Amino acid sequence: GHYYQQVTSFTRATLLVGKFISGTIAQLLISFDLVEYGDLNIISLVMVSFAAVSSLFLPSVEKTVYFHRATREIDEGALVNNSQQTQPSRCTRMTESFKMIYSDCVKSMRNPYVLKWSIWWALSMCGNFQVGNYIQPLWLAVLESSKGTTDASEHFNGAVEAATTLTGAFLAFIMGFMHFNWSLIGETTIAVISVIDGVVLYLMAEAESIWTAYIGYLIFRALFQMMITVASFEVASHISQDCYGVVFGFNTFLALAFQTILTSVVASKSGLALPAREQFFVYATYFYVVGCVFMVVGLFEYSRNGRRRYYEEGIWITPVRRGSTTSTRVDPPIGSTETPQ
Repeated sequence: GHYYQQVTSFTRATLLVGKFISGTIAQLLISFDLVEYGDLNIISLVMVSFAAVSSLFLPSVEKTVYFHRATREIDEGALVNNSQQTQPSRCTRMTESFKMIYSDCVKSMRNPYVLKWSIWWALSMCGNFQVGNYIQPLWLAVLESSKGTTDASEHFNGAVEAATTLTGAFLAFIMGFMHFNWSLIGETTIAVISVIDGVVLYLMAEAESIWTAYIGYLIFRALFQMMITVASFEVASHISQDCYGVVFGFNTFLALAFQTILTSVVASKSGLALPAREQFFVYATYFYVVGCVFMVVGLFEYSRNGRRRYYEEGIWITPVRRGSTTSTRVDPPIGSTETPQ
């Protein structure tokens, strides 16, 4: 449990290294004219299909937290073996499982610290998905405006994706060893990073050089990977073990819901259907707003007891070795559920 922060960063870094290898291979195949762009889709389909088939040979899960729990909690918190009671029907078990899921989610979100990080998680992941989905049209628009051509020799999209994921993997790895007092500087850091993201997206929307758009994308995605790693271990450190999947899944669901709304308003034909550059102006404003909201929250927290905490706790926490009796923080066990995009 003590090493959860490091293992969370290792997990995300490993996922990003996989994306780095994918982007590198794609760029090499295109650069040496070994395949066409359409062939990359076929290769992706084959690899994903292979991964899906290989998963069938993995060991099966004998029980889960909610749907195959051998015992369940009753009002007094005692554990009663199901074999001592009448076996409930499948419908009853499903109902009880969903009740426990709802209860765990509500209990976790009642923690203001978890709620704060979860809100940023959902909002930032929404923006990250949106930028990732519409970066290709922006790059195309920049190439057309700067050189009036979209010749494949000018495309380094795969290389940029590879460099982006490698940089993100490095930052995610480093964050595993950075013992900052996030309960003290979290809001301020989130606000600053969000404003930087907004500035970067604005410069990308105004870019006349494809390299400006490339570098901006690298900075944006790398910063996201760094902070989502922090959000992962900070949220997990303040909820019970049974709630990891529920809270992480709920945060991702909210991110996708927000993305659906944003897509419908900004990009779809039923909405504004904005061109790529104008879309990125909207995304820049989106991150400005997120940054301003968390800056206000940070200033409010600082006005309450922030000055005293800065002097008493500091912004750096000295790690407590395993087995020490002086630690008051309970870290969760190793493991995480993350979305690496």
